[in-house]
Amino acid sequence: VNFTTPLPTIRSQPLLVKASSLSDIKTAGTTIKRPTYFFEASFGIILFFVFGVKIAASAYLHLYMESIGISHTTRKAKLLTTAVWTLCTAGRILGAYDISKLPFAIVSPVLQRNTMVLFTALLFSTLMFYGDRTYWIAMIGYFTVTGPVLGYTYDACNRITMASPTGTAFVKFGFEMGSSLMPYFTSILWFPMGLGSTALAYLLVAAAVLPMIVNEGLRRYVHELKVAVLVEEQAKRKQLLEAS
Repeated sequence: VNFTTPLPTIRSQPLLVKASSLSDIKTAGTTIKRPTYFFEASFGIILFFVFGVKIAASAYLHLYMESIGISHTTRKAKLLTTAVWTLCTAGRILGAYDISKLPFAIVSPVLQRNTMVLFTALLFSTLMFYGDRTYWIAMIGYFTVTGPVLGYTYDACNRITMASPTGTAFVKFGFEMGSSLMPYFTSILWFPMGLGSTALAYLLVAAAVLPMIVNEGLRRYVHELKVAVLVEEQAKRKQLLEAS
């Protein structure tokens, strides 16, 4: 046996099934630990902010437009609400079509796409601070580009973790609690704290920045797990070759 020949790369199928079933992985002298339901809780946090702020933005859109002096508020608010949710749905469909072309064994491209759309959403959300001049661009842009986030997040969770009732509950808990608490946070910032219409702008920015940080951290963590699994598999392969 020629031990100088480079060992072939071994891909897990699916990519992180082995990683998700291990309590810790040792590679290059470093132990990588995975807390129980770490991935599911992280994805729940992403959905908490992204979907929750959409509900809050829809609920306070009429009041926001009144506060910045938009005329014919009721009619324009209805039209804008219809437009943003229609485009959000279109974004979800396009996102689902996009990830349907990716092999199930890979997950990093899905997380990369999530980071990209959240960064784009951040750029759109900053336009809310310019009030009546750009609020409609900010709202339409934010809802459109974050449309795929729901699909990307659930798909990445399915690719990384082993399905379980408790894990699914973590993800859905974030989704449902965001829908309830984000409108409440908006009311607190708007009235008792006196931020007024800028409260919605701050929340849109926060709901892009925080999920993006969590998602990017997951992407890097997944890469470490992937490397650890491959190193472990190749070490076992080498031991088998030496034994033979």
